[in-house]
Amino acid sequence: MVNGNQRSYPYKLLKGEIERFDKEMIQTSRALGGLEHPDYPDIKPDDSCIRILSLKEDNNKTWVGRSCILASAPEWGIKGTPKGDLLLSLVQYGTKVGFSTRALGELNEDETEVVAMNLCTIDCVLNPSIGSFCNSNGNRFVNGILESKTFVCDLHNKVEPVYEKLEKRLSRMPNTRIS
Repeated sequence: MVNGNQRSYPYKLLKGEIERFDKEMIQTSRALGGLEHPDYPDIKPDDSCIRILSLKEDNNKTWVGRSCILASAPEWGIKGTPKGDLLLSLVQYGTKVGFSTRALGELNEDETEVVAMNLCTIDCVLNPSIGSFCNSNGNRFVNGILESKTFVCDLHNKVEPVYEKLEKRLSRMPNTRIS
């Protein structure tokens, strides 16, 4: 599959990563998604607007999901998240939204094919890079890698921005400036 960012995602890679995400996150009721892609890979409950309820492959090598908006329902005593309430308002006023994967990954040398991927979550977005934006039938989730930041995973699968790690290391180095 090729998305609007001109990146190719091998089916086998996507399938394995979605199965892992389903088992670890969806089936344990921890799969939350944000409104637009944040500039970090982690799921943060206070920035969530949806809970992903299911994500199943159909017969077309595509995946179909179900989610609920984390919006307030005062008549039932339910308090939503701020972004869930915002998303519900947008949808009630007719705003069209799509879904986009938030993932970390590695690209091949010419940066056209994803060769390793860690699906973080699925976010609700206004401009997905697949679907009508990519000559598809519009029924697919976006296969996008978080493109605005660079991250590294340590041996314990903790994720941190590369630049923050570099800044921490540089701050511990001796200052050799001559005054």
